[in-house]
Amino acid sequence: MALALYKDNNHPKNIQVGANGGLFWGKFFDGFNPSFTDFANKDTSKRDFLKNFIGPKGDTNAINAAALRQLKLVEDLGGVWFVASNHSASPFVTGTGNSHPVENGFLWHHTLSVPYMQGSAVKGIMRSWLENELGYGASDSDNIDKDKEDLVKYFGSDHKDPKLQTHEQQSGNIIFFDAIPIVQPRLKVEIMTPHMGDYYADEGKTAPADWHSPTPIPLLAVENISLLFCIAPRNGNINADELADLKTALQNALANIGAGAKTQTGFGRLSFDETETTKQKKRYDEATKQATIASASPEQQLIIAALEVINNNPASTLTAGQNNHTKLSDYFKQTQQWDEANLASFWQEVVTPWLTKAYPDKKKAKEQAKKLSEKYLWLKTPQS
Repeated sequence: MALALYKDNNHPKNIQVGANGGLFWGKFFDGFNPSFTDFANKDTSKRDFLKNFIGPKGDTNAINAAALRQLKLVEDLGGVWFVASNHSASPFVTGTGNSHPVENGFLWHHTLSVPYMQGSAVKGIMRSWLENELGYGASDSDNIDKDKEDLVKYFGSDHKDPKLQTHEQQSGNIIFFDAIPIVQPRLKVEIMTPHMGDYYADEGKTAPADWHSPTPIPLLAVENISLLFCIAPRNGNINADELADLKTALQNALANIGAGAKTQTGFGRLSFDETETTKQKKRYDEATKQATIASASPEQQLIIAALEVINNNPASTLTAGQNNHTKLSDYFKQTQQWDEANLASFWQEVVTPWLTKAYPDKKKAKEQAKKLSEKYLWLKTPQS
């Protein structure tokens, strides 16, 4: 049995607001008896400890920032991504093999304090689906040589057993990223009840039978979670069509065979979540836009702001006398001290789109261009 870090009472009894739940999980189990030889109460000690973790976990801002950083890397590498979510009827359990006094472990992200899936687990799910469901490398495959080439290309080997590999093992050309939450996951306590514990404990020496006493075992599970799944090419040997096919394969694997522990009992089914994927795409696009603005020159920032007004409002609000026309006039005034190169850019990137949208009639657009140049003498058409 794994023991707690401290044998005295000088440690927290519950998780403080803002504290790292994963750290509390690993260091501060307090359900031992005074001599640390057994649980203080065999029926309740584990369950009472697990109750500390019920509810939403992680900091929303930190979770969002981590997801955006990962998306930036994946996009830069030319990868693909999506969000998959479970539902309350299919809890997600991860890291049960990790050592812990409550017997069933749990996998916590070290800095985000949330459950997640390691990239190696994502890779394993993908490979299992390709081999077991799609028949990659099967002896009766019509394209066994091509299948093996693909397995080597994607995963670095044509067989999981080193003794059966026919190609030299190498790094695969696909990077499988950790699957991290994009919103706070919600945890709960689940119960599993082995009915033939003696049979499993002595490796089959005792016959499995209905006279064994069932033993309820509490474990920590994720009630609701939306995970960001990302894959990217390690080099240029994976084309866009292959990435799209692998993305679809991963979505099918998560929905049909599941992820994490207890998948044979219906746990861990994760379905492609179009709504959360769209929301995450909007967050990423907005973060990218803000990063672009922050790194731009003052002149380019003003151009971006003016284009926001033009692109995001109806044409009828951009004509003289309207509120958005007044906003644009303020931007026009701020260009007075600009040099010729920036003024030329402003005319091309802002004034021309504005005239085209607000005044579809070319004659009226030309009249407005003339009025603009007369009112703001420094603003001239590039040809004048």
